[in-house]
Amino acid sequence: MSQAANTFWVSKVNPYAATNSLVKRQMRFRRFVDALVIMIILAATAICISVYARSRAEMSAAEAKYQAASIRVEELRVDTERLERQVLRLKNDPKLIETVARQSLGLVRSGEVIIKTGQTAEESRAAGDKRKAGALTQS
Repeated sequence: MSQAANTFWVSKVNPYAATNSLVKRQMRFRRFVDALVIMIILAATAICISVYARSRAEMSAAEAKYQAASIRVEELRVDTERLERQVLRLKNDPKLIETVARQSLGLVRSGEVIIKTGQTAEESRAAGDKRKAGALTQS
């Protein structure tokens, strides 16, 4: 028998032949594990980037909403101040009180004569509202 065909002699001639295949198998397994770890790290990184991008978009939307709410609050504050000034004027200004009473309530002083024109009730009410708004904003 020839030594080349007999595996017994191959392992006897080269004692590292059996361990070489074991080392190769261990290296292949090690490379597989390394590739698997790298894939897991890449997947985790992609998930983190995705979550960050989504959070950033939500943050931008929340900031825009906050800005809109701030503007609305400021507008309401200005309106409140304007209404407080009107209330104060209505409490303290007798001429304004009389004007509002005449225009919106249709009150007259004793001895005054009312002359009705051809206006309908709606037209006179609309005219009174316009005069009332003009009197309140002029002061």
